[in-house]
Amino acid sequence: FLVGLSWFDGWYAASQPLPNPFPASPRSAENRSVYASVSWTFVPTLTASLDGRYQSDEISVDNPAGVRINNQTKKNFLPRALL
Repeated sequence: FLVGLSWFDGWYAASQPLPNPFPASPRSAENRSVYASVSWTFVPTLTASLDGRYQSDEISVDNPAGVRINNQTKKNFLPRALL
């Protein structure tokens, strides 16, 4: 079996192609997740695995004045079964 946690927090600046009179908009991204995997070997040539990952992503966009203009949160569960 395997169990783990993941966390990412970062920022970047996204700009429009030139010519663009506006400065880049600062953006931040935060990702948190927990995952688990378990596998069972029935016979040497047959193994089953069950995996799952729960993930939460938050994306924020600020205007050039530093005012938050967009904030989105997405939550997902990603299951997987292998035989």
